[in-house]
Amino acid sequence: MAPVTRGDKRAFFDVSINGEPAGRIVFALWNFSCPNTVENFRSLCTGELGELYGHPATYQGSIFHRVVKGFMIQGGDITHKNGQGGFSIYGRQFDDENLSLKHNKPYLLSMANRGPDTNGSQFFITTQETPHLDGKHVVFGEVVKGIELVKRIENLEVDEEDKPLDKVQVVYSGEMVKKGGAVEKVKDQMETKKEEEPSGVKMDNEPKTNNWLMRRSRSPEDRKKRDSEDRRHRRRDNREKRRSRSRSRRSRSPQDRERRDRKRPTITTKDGVKIKGRGKVTFLGNRNRSATPPHWRREESKKHSLEEHRKRQEELEDREKRRAQRDKEYEERRALREKEQKEEEARRELDLQKREAEEELERQNAAAEATVKEEVESSESSKDSSESSDSSDSDSSDSD
Repeated sequence: MAPVTRGDKRAFFDVSINGEPAGRIVFALWNFSCPNTVENFRSLCTGELGELYGHPATYQGSIFHRVVKGFMIQGGDITHKNGQGGFSIYGRQFDDENLSLKHNKPYLLSMANRGPDTNGSQFFITTQETPHLDGKHVVFGEVVKGIELVKRIENLEVDEEDKPLDKVQVVYSGEMVKKGGAVEKVKDQMETKKEEEPSGVKMDNEPKTNNWLMRRSRSPEDRKKRDSEDRRHRRRDNREKRRSRSRSRRSRSPQDRERRDRKRPTITTKDGVKIKGRGKVTFLGNRNRSATPPHWRREESKKHSLEEHRKRQEELEDREKRRAQRDKEYEERRALREKEQKEEEARRELDLQKREAEEELERQNAAAEATVKEEVESSESSKDSSESSDSSDSDSSDSD
């Protein structure tokens, strides 16, 4: 259920579709219930922090990258603009806040996340009741103006990844500040009166400037004399008032006091105790019309029963355990990745050495084969020469 006292902050988006101005969406932010989440959203709307982590910390220029008809529209990726990026003003991510608020009506503003305590800059606007998101996403505001524009964005055509085919961009974002209506009106009236006063008009019977200045100016001696006379008259008047008051008190008789007490009604409490004295009676009678101050309501909403406190402590312990488990799993994955990288490098080095050895062996085999071939060719040439010499000797012997 939405908090009784939601908040007093407003923010807005000026949206364009395919470069054409489409209108403005105004959000009411629940800063009394989710102060950290609202401050993150408000700061990103105004862009007052400038640049963080190498990117402008503002929603201006971001897009609505995901639209699911009958469910929600999502945006706020201020880095990659595809649903994979974003950051908060407190760091890359920050913890969940007040998960007791429900998604019990359409057009609520809620934080998108990737699990517990992973809030960044991405958000979504519901278009239906979404009770299955209760306890998983932080609701921190609602749309108070521009619902027709939200419906128009919801009905845009999308691709297989739910991305709108038309570019829906936030061309300008900021915070809306309340104006003091009565004060501003009085100031405007005063300025109007000042403007309407005639200037440069000379009266018919206007005295000479010299005489006028002489009438308005006074010497220091005259001013001191006038001030001393005024103080003397005031002191005398005060003495007369005190004397008359004391004389009237002394002139009252006991009968007058009894008569006055009889006329005064007797006031008793609900328990039957008589109230004496002439002070103003407070906090008696019907208090149905009395209004609880907003700061009392805020403090009252912070109160928790013992069971709620224990449950909150258990949730915090579970959250710490999950965080420690995530850190442990991350370290294990990192160590495993490093080990695999080292093994891969060693395997690559071994393969390189193996290839070099094979190439060296091939070179040696080729050199040996070349040597053997040369030896064979030389032996064959020597054999041929010996045979030719033997044949020449035989011919010469026959001729003899």
